[in-house]
Amino acid sequence: MAASPFLLRFLAPVLLAVVLAAGTAAWSLAHLKSEFNAVALRQEAEMAEVVRATRLGEALIEIQDLALDALERAAAGRIDERYAYILHSQIVNRFAAVEAELTALTRAVGAHFEADDNIRAEAENVVRAFASYRALVTMATDIAAIRTDAARGYLGEAYRQFGVFFAGASHITSWHVASAQRETARLNESFGDTVTRVAVISTAALAAIILLAFIIARVQSRQLGTIADGLRSLTIDHRNPSPLPAVEALRGNKSVPIRAMAEAVLNFRAALIALDRPESHLRALLDSIPDLAWVTDPNRRLLLVNTTYARMVGHTPAELTGRGVDDVW
Repeated sequence: MAASPFLLRFLAPVLLAVVLAAGTAAWSLAHLKSEFNAVALRQEAEMAEVVRATRLGEALIEIQDLALDALERAAAGRIDERYAYILHSQIVNRFAAVEAELTALTRAVGAHFEADDNIRAEAENVVRAFASYRALVTMATDIAAIRTDAARGYLGEAYRQFGVFFAGASHITSWHVASAQRETARLNESFGDTVTRVAVISTAALAAIILLAFIIARVQSRQLGTIADGLRSLTIDHRNPSPLPAVEALRGNKSVPIRAMAEAVLNFRAALIALDRPESHLRALLDSIPDLAWVTDPNRRLLLVNTTYARMVGHTPAELTGRGVDDVW
């Protein structure tokens, strides 16, 4: 069964509002998902840098332990140049690995979208402290077997540079952790904004549907009122029905039910006019008779009277219609 044009006109805007609301909600959720994935990747990168900075500190402590072990052995006379060379080579190799990690750490800081001049300067200080620490430890282990006192002096200065390095690395670590926390806060804010946007759009769509239904119901109510008024006028003045232009206008209405009801009222008016024509002819014939003339039904109720009859009893012909003959005289 095909849907009526009225139903289609009503459902089309409703479906459009629903589709727009659903589409916007889906887009908002997809955007939120995309942002969540991006934040997750950024947080993963932040934590990777935190781990990297932690590993750097641990690696330098291990190097420091190796250098200290070399000095203790040298002071006790338990180290020769061969073993000193082996320790020195191990420390140099470990410094090379630490340098690669440190380069990656400082590049990550420099490329970070939230990095300011202060954190970039801190990264540069860490690099300088590492370079000094590396040079001092390398020199200390290089001469540990032959100049123990001088090596100890170098290692003491290396401790100070290690303190500078460790403080800077800790600051960078804290900065990365704070950045990850800010990402979480932004994600929570974005989630709240998305929920609010979806709620507002859904409410607006629902309000639009309700308003549309109200407007359509209002229009339909007025049209039905016009039809009811026309039908009421026909029942009041059925002998001489007045024209019904408002009902005539509804003949072209696009709503099938409204158009059908308007047609029914207009057909009823046409039927009343057709029924009244024979009675009009008979009334004209009775009025042409100069004497009293009347027509009754089997129960002696007056159906028609001429003007002479009505004048005789002191009433109008319309007032006498339906009254009994015995009641009039």
